Amino acid sequence: MTISSVFPAPTVANDTGRAGLSLDIEIGDAFHPYLSRAEQANIWPDTWRDSTIIVHYQPTRLVEGKTKKTTRRFQIFGSLIGVGPTLDPGIKKDVKIVKKHIELPLTASTKDGITTLHCDIPEQADPLYTISNFELFSSTKPFSRLKKLQNFGPLTDEKLRFDLFLSKTKGFKLKTGIIPLPGDYDQGGAITVRASLKNKQSGEEQALSPSNAKDMEDALGKIPDSLKSSLLPDKVPSLMAGSDYSVRNIVMPQNTPRWHGLFRPDTGGGPPKLGTRLEHRKRGSFSTLTLESLGGNDRVISGIIPVKTETWYFLDGRLVRYKGEIRYFPAEYCADGLCDKLSFHEIANRAGSISPTSWYLDFIDGRHTTTLFNEKTWTTENGKFVNPDCQSDGCRRNDAEALDQIKKSYALLEAESRSYLDLFAAKP
Repeated sequence: MTISSVFPAPTVANDTGRAGLSLDIEIGDAFHPYLSRAEQANIWPDTWRDSTIIVHYQPTRLVEGKTKKTTRRFQIFGSLIGVGPTLDPGIKKDVKIVKKHIELPLTASTKDGITTLHCDIPEQADPLYTISNFELFSSTKPFSRLKKLQNFGPLTDEKLRFDLFLSKTKGFKLKTGIIPLPGDYDQGGAITVRASLKNKQSGEEQALSPSNAKDMEDALGKIPDSLKSSLLPDKVPSLMAGSDYSVRNIVMPQNTPRWHGLFRPDTGGGPPKLGTRLEHRKRGSFSTLTLESLGGNDRVISGIIPVKTETWYFLDGRLVRYKGEIRYFPAEYCADGLCDKLSFHEIANRAGSISPTSWYLDFIDGRHTTTLFNEKTWTTENGKFVNPDCQSDGCRRNDAEALDQIKKSYALLEAESRSYLDLFAAKP
């Protein structure tokens, strides 16, 4: 016997239903990773104003011809997984559970920064049915009209959608990866939601929550800047796949903040050459600039020269992320004839035992939000952080450079990134 569900086409509710319940959905905060704070303030109200809710009902009991439909058919062959068709003659029954739903418009109002979506709904579409869950749809057409988003391509979905189920806890819930984004990248960003279903006669209230949502500490449902930074999709390969791409090898002048006097690996297999490799990618409002060179003889550890890489990320021309790494690779970058003295495996083992130095900073509207140093959260309280695994002079120099960068203000870091962009853009 096969059991499946039937979902009739959505219908708009009329006045025949008994409006015994009141549904309120509060949006505390919303974050679109491609837009500035000011742009979002103008766009989100239009999005919520064009919202509907689908109320799903499930049967309270199965009644033939009403909440279930049974069909019979004669069958000669059956099928077994991994075996294929088998001889299995007889009468077979298919049972379809009939579920129902109605679609209702939502009214939107905003007070103290919180948008409330409201509607009255029938408590029961039929005595044999009860509410199982809700499905909210909001239009993303206000976003698709923005030229900066059109640069990425069409939206993958024209609706912002999420489900609501009964919840044991009240308060705002955080739902991430929910906003349809243009181009190849599917969904991103985040919203915070607090929802409730109230019986208008008894006053009884039931909390609702999106699926796979997390409780918010902030009573008003405000998304912390650190979380917003982590949702920026600038490093997603699919986003940058169709980007404008160009590379230049540049000998850094002495007036650049750093990177002067360094050598870069020769892609042809020859000895290192003076200069730094700069790679620039751009797609729509996003762009990245990556710098790479050898770390220098003063950074040699166990006879191996490190490779230094830094990437600066920009949205609408503003710095939104910056990360760097100094890593030790085997064989290709050996100092003092080491490659001629040891086997590849011996050199690889040496390189593998050297911990890389890494740093990572995120920014929202020019403010530091996330800072990692060697994959550990960095705060001003641990400004004297000492790496117990860093004993050699080369490692200490690597860590010192990373810490100097972490401690710089946003203005200094953005100015440094500008100097590299201007140098890259200048005619050879």
